[in-house]
Amino acid sequence: MTSHEYALALFQSCSKAERAVVVDWFHLIEDIVEQTPEYLRLMTSPNITDEVKKTLLAEVFSDAPESFLYFLYVLVDQDRFAVLMDIAEVYQQYIYDEDGIMVVDVISAQPLSSDKQVELTSSLESKFNKQIILIERVQPTVIGGIRLEFQGKVIDQSIYNQVQRLHQSISRKVS
Repeated sequence: MTSHEYALALFQSCSKAERAVVVDWFHLIEDIVEQTPEYLRLMTSPNITDEVKKTLLAEVFSDAPESFLYFLYVLVDQDRFAVLMDIAEVYQQYIYDEDGIMVVDVISAQPLSSDKQVELTSSLESKFNKQIILIERVQPTVIGGIRLEFQGKVIDQSIYNQVQRLHQSISRKVS
């Protein structure tokens, strides 16, 4: 199974109320792995039995929804615990889709002003009829303008992109 299939299976097995709680548990696991990278190595080690791994999960995640804990057991059984964070990302996207939310990465040479953020968010919300969450990334190589990435699409209005297109156009004419 792929990360998408695992995420969908978990999404469908949870009640609507449980879905948001599961996101919080994914964040907790992410925090654990960031603070203690050995945890992921332990949970993916072929030298540790699945029973020991499940016992550790039961102790650490005793307050988690039962469906989430059983899901973690399945990942252990299928030797897929290493892709847990990929599954979490896809699962979060299912939540966003259900709630009519679209995440847009905004890449610019410098941080956007709050007015520009509001203007961009408002424009995207009216265009796509969805609530927009902007994720800003500063990338000086953009030089100016912005690059938007969302749902596998790219809108690149950066100066860097314009210079690249001009360079390609000139190169073709010279050849």
